[in-house]
Amino acid sequence: MDLNFTQDWPEIVAFSLLLIGFLISLTIGSVFLTYLLGFLFGLMAGHFWYERKKDKKAKYLLIIVGFALGYTAGAYYGNRIITIACFLVGVFTVLCIHKKKWI
Repeated sequence: MDLNFTQDWPEIVAFSLLLIGFLISLTIGSVFLTYLLGFLFGLMAGHFWYERKKDKKAKYLLIIVGFALGYTAGAYYGNRIITIACFLVGVFTVLCIHKKKWI
């Protein structure tokens, strides 16, 4: 099984972001920061999703879900469901902002 970066890049990036999200969430020491960063990362993911709206979205969804799972898995403080909810609120907030042409 050889690794071809030109074909397998979404999986490589998703796994890398899964690890990065896990490590970031391990370093956070409070519930408030866990939820706040979940929301902010959701804003970034929503913008990333919006900027690539013309492309095939499956590979980008894999990357976003990889990071979100890593971040949620490492979130020691706080409820994981609330962390995911904050992430999703961030995604949908920025998508609505883009839809209304505010930015």
